Amino acid sequence: MTSNESSQLELFISARGLFDMDIFSKSDPYVRVHYKNPLTQKWSFVGRTETIDNNLNPNFKKSFIFDYIFETQQHLKF
Repeated sequence: MTSNESSQLELFISARGLFDMDIFSKSDPYVRVHYKNPLTQKWSFVGRTETIDNNLNPNFKKSFIFDYIFETQQHLKF
Protein backbone atom coordinates (compact mmCIF):
# COMPACT_ATOMS: atom_id res chain seq x y z
CA MET A 1 0.00 0.00 0.00
CA THR A 2 1.41 3.42 -0.88
CA SER A 3 0.77 6.62 1.04
CA ASN A 4 -1.40 7.94 -1.82
CA GLU A 5 -4.02 5.20 -1.52
CA SER A 6 -7.39 6.20 -0.15
CA SER A 7 -10.66 4.68 0.84
CA GLN A 8 -14.08 6.08 1.65
CA LEU A 9 -15.13 6.33 5.26
CA GLU A 10 -18.71 6.82 6.46
CA LEU A 11 -18.97 8.61 9.80
CA PHE A 12 -21.99 8.30 12.10
CA ILE A 13 -22.35 10.71 15.02
CA SER A 14 -23.96 10.30 18.42
CA ALA A 15 -23.56 12.01 21.78
CA ARG A 16 -24.15 11.06 25.40
CA GLY A 17 -24.74 13.12 28.53
CA LEU A 18 -25.06 16.54 26.90
CA PHE A 19 -25.72 19.48 29.21
CA ASP A 20 -29.32 20.68 29.30
CA MET A 21 -29.06 24.27 28.07
CA ASP A 22 -32.79 24.95 27.68
CA ILE A 23 -34.99 26.36 30.43
CA PHE A 24 -38.42 24.79 29.84
CA SER A 25 -37.43 21.57 28.03
CA LYS A 26 -34.38 19.50 27.20
CA SER A 27 -31.85 20.78 24.66
CA ASP A 28 -32.35 20.35 20.91
CA PRO A 29 -28.86 19.29 19.75
CA TYR A 30 -27.29 19.16 16.31
CA VAL A 31 -23.67 18.82 15.17
CA ARG A 32 -21.73 20.95 12.67
CA VAL A 33 -18.82 19.16 10.95
CA HIS A 34 -15.73 20.95 9.64
CA TYR A 35 -12.77 19.45 7.73
CA LYS A 36 -9.19 20.79 7.67
CA ASN A 37 -7.62 20.49 4.23
CA PRO A 38 -4.19 18.84 4.72
CA LEU A 39 -2.68 20.82 1.82
CA THR A 40 -3.99 24.34 2.53
CA GLN A 41 -4.49 23.93 6.33
CA LYS A 42 -7.83 25.76 5.99
CA TRP A 43 -11.05 24.63 7.66
CA SER A 44 -14.17 24.17 5.55
CA PHE A 45 -17.76 23.49 6.57
CA VAL A 46 -18.83 19.97 5.55
CA GLY A 47 -22.41 19.97 6.81
CA ARG A 48 -24.59 19.50 9.84
CA THR A 49 -26.79 16.83 11.29
CA GLU A 50 -30.50 17.15 11.77
CA THR A 51 -31.75 18.73 15.00
CA ILE A 52 -33.13 16.24 17.50
CA ASP A 53 -35.70 17.82 19.81
CA ASN A 54 -35.55 17.35 23.59
CA ASN A 55 -32.75 14.77 23.68
CA LEU A 56 -29.52 14.80 25.70
CA ASN A 57 -28.32 11.47 24.21
CA PRO A 58 -28.92 11.86 20.46
CA ASN A 59 -28.17 9.33 17.71
CA PHE A 60 -28.09 11.36 14.51
CA LYS A 61 -29.38 9.75 11.31
CA LYS A 62 -27.31 11.87 8.92
CA SER A 63 -23.89 10.42 8.16
CA PHE A 64 -20.87 11.98 6.46
CA ILE A 65 -18.64 10.36 3.83
CA PHE A 66 -14.96 11.27 3.65
CA ASP A 67 -12.06 10.16 1.50
CA TYR A 68 -9.65 8.65 4.01
CA ILE A 69 -6.05 9.01 2.81
CA PHE A 70 -3.76 6.42 4.39
CA GLU A 71 -0.79 7.70 6.40
CA THR A 72 -2.04 11.30 6.24
CA GLN A 73 -3.42 13.19 9.23
CA GLN A 74 -6.91 14.45 8.51
CA HIS A 75 -8.56 16.70 11.08
CA LEU A 76 -12.26 17.03 11.76
CA LYS A 77 -13.93 19.52 14.08
CA PHE A 78 -17.39 18.94 15.59
